[in-house]
Amino acid sequence: MAKQQESNECYVKGCGSEASDVCDRCGRPCCSSHAYQFTIQRRAETAGQYARIDASPHVPTYSETYTLCPQCKNKPIPIRLSDTGL
Repeated sequence: MAKQQESNECYVKGCGSEASDVCDRCGRPCCSSHAYQFTIQRRAETAGQYARIDASPHVPTYSETYTLCPQCKNKPIPIRLSDTGL
């Protein structure tokens, strides 16, 4: 999604603080008190990974960190295609 940083002020109504972060989902500027940091573990699956019966059931994982605004924090976290190599 395109980042839309129009001003350097937090978009939350009545806040007026200087924005320090940008939401990774919608691109709205947020101050540090309204920005939420989420770190999640995603599985790095490859095609044919479980082709053998004796294959390890443990799938490698990688971490992704997202900054979300108050409106986007309750929505599903998007996947970054650049991190997965897709």
